[in-house]
Amino acid sequence: MDTRQSDAPPADRDEDLVACIDAVIGGDLIIRPRGDDPLSRKLSLLFDRMAADTTAALDHAVTQSMAANELSVSGGQMLRMARDVDGQTQSIASAITEMVSSVETLSSSTDDVAEYVEGVTQATIAGERAVENAGATMQQISSAVGEAAGQVDALKGASSQIGDIVKSIEEIAAQTKLLALNATIEAARAGEAGKGFGVVASEVKSLSEQTARATQDIRDRITALQEEMGAIVGSMTSGAKAVESGLSAMETVGSGMNEIAGGIGGVKSRIEEVATVLRQQAAASNEIASGATAITTMTQQTVAGIEANADTVDRSISATTAHAGTLSNYEVPGKIVRLAKADHVIWKKRLADMLVGRAKLRDSELADHRSCRLGKWYYSDLAEAFRGSAAFAALEGPHEQVHTHGKEAARLYNAGDLDGAISEIAEVEAASKEVLAKLDQLLIDCPGR
Repeated sequence: MDTRQSDAPPADRDEDLVACIDAVIGGDLIIRPRGDDPLSRKLSLLFDRMAADTTAALDHAVTQSMAANELSVSGGQMLRMARDVDGQTQSIASAITEMVSSVETLSSSTDDVAEYVEGVTQATIAGERAVENAGATMQQISSAVGEAAGQVDALKGASSQIGDIVKSIEEIAAQTKLLALNATIEAARAGEAGKGFGVVASEVKSLSEQTARATQDIRDRITALQEEMGAIVGSMTSGAKAVESGLSAMETVGSGMNEIAGGIGGVKSRIEEVATVLRQQAAASNEIASGATAITTMTQQTVAGIEANADTVDRSISATTAHAGTLSNYEVPGKIVRLAKADHVIWKKRLADMLVGRAKLRDSELADHRSCRLGKWYYSDLAEAFRGSAAFAALEGPHEQVHTHGKEAARLYNAGDLDGAISEIAEVEAASKEVLAKLDQLLIDCPGR
């Protein structure tokens, strides 16, 4: 171990020893007595042991601090991921709740549709029966119209026969009139004896004329009747055709109603199947919703647990940091290098805390690589003894990157670019590993400095 020798003259051993003891009391565990007497050698051994113990304690404190801070960094990452999961779980639970509501509404609507289809089915069956009844009635009307048409045809024939009879009566009346005229002529020739016969002949003539007029009236009436019966027959024929068309239409409607009834039956069956599936889906969705709610509760508890652990780790870090701070009051070989290792892990922890809202950082407030404890030492004369190490020269680049990426991470986070900040912190992590490796190599290359 390299040590500093007391500046006191060798001749003045007591003053040398007192000066060394005062220096040790002040925290300097590097200085050693210059004398070679037994007391000076014993004090040197004592100081060596104190320096070794203090260095070991400092290493232990630094190691504890680094481990606690690394644990805190991991906890911060876990907390961020747990919060993301919690947010996603709550979104999923909300979406599932909406889905359950939609499925229940759809199931209820499907039940209503099934009831409506049942009503339509019953109405269709009733309509089919009504069409059948209307068809039967139309058949009866068709038969009645046919019978009436036949009766009218028979009446038309009877009227024709009456016309023939009237014609015969007209012929008889004409002959009677002619006979009456001849009788009148003969009565006139008979003179006084034929007067009574002439009166009779005159009456017969008058009767025949009346008969002729009556038969003409009958003929006119029969002609009118025949015309009306012809019109009736025509109307009945049209009615019969209309009834036939109606029957055909009824048959078509009946067939269509049968097809509709069959189709509605199929639709009803499908809707009932859908309603059954939706009821099953509603039950399954409710189970999923219950599971999602339970998961949400567990994720919230997980987040709370991680935050509680983070609080515990922070308290442990505070105690470890305070212990390391106490030990840093002693001058031991490689003190700055050892403390710099803890500083870099603390730097990462602060950035991790920023990502989960446990710390507020601004890039303008963060130190650059020349202003931190390691930077001030690195660019000062105190680091002169380490400059010959290759690890010392290789330390500057990654150390600068740690601070550059850290400041950029804070800037991006405050600008709302979380992904960019996470990417920059990943760069800090990579550069920090190099810094720690170079610091460890410095302690190996220069163990007593």
